[in-house]
Amino acid sequence: MAKITVYVPAVDDYRSKVLEKAIEMAKYNLNVDFDIYPIDLSTDMILMRSFDAQELAKGLYDGGYNRDEVSIFFVRKDVKTADTNFCFGATMGKTILLSDYRINHGCYSEAEKIAMLTYLIEHEIGHAFKAADDLHYGDGIYDMHCLNEKCCMQQVQSLDELRDFAKRNMTCRGKYERGCFCSHCKKRFRRFYATE
Repeated sequence: MAKITVYVPAVDDYRSKVLEKAIEMAKYNLNVDFDIYPIDLSTDMILMRSFDAQELAKGLYDGGYNRDEVSIFFVRKDVKTADTNFCFGATMGKTILLSDYRINHGCYSEAEKIAMLTYLIEHEIGHAFKAADDLHYGDGIYDMHCLNEKCCMQQVQSLDELRDFAKRNMTCRGKYERGCFCSHCKKRFRRFYATE
């Protein structure tokens, strides 16, 4: 089984509590185990040079942070790509960079924030384990994403889409529902997770 390490900002505040709950929910939904470490990435030079999520993920990967395992780095800054003015994160090989900046600065309930962050964690871990790598629709943005609206490998590009996805998949108790992947993506995720 693969090992997944999550690096969280080294601060203890409300945002950290929300993130902690989202990590626990993703761990439960995916039925995987995480090692969690606080880290202060604000001093890392790669984060001083760019706000581009893909460059940051590549820099962390090239920097040698646990290259042989899936590593998730949370940053408290807004990130973007060459094609967008903001994005939620990026995956480079086994290195995942996620930003909780816009979710934390939006007018969302705690349950919504937890569900939105849980989706992001599950989605990027899905990419790291090739959950939707075989799905191609002829439109680059939807390649390697699922069209099933209940699958966490669905592509979301705005906070509204992310919130709507999270709300659709929350139970009446305000918890994110178990079974985050559709059957196709879950089968691929399990296969690649088991062989890492």
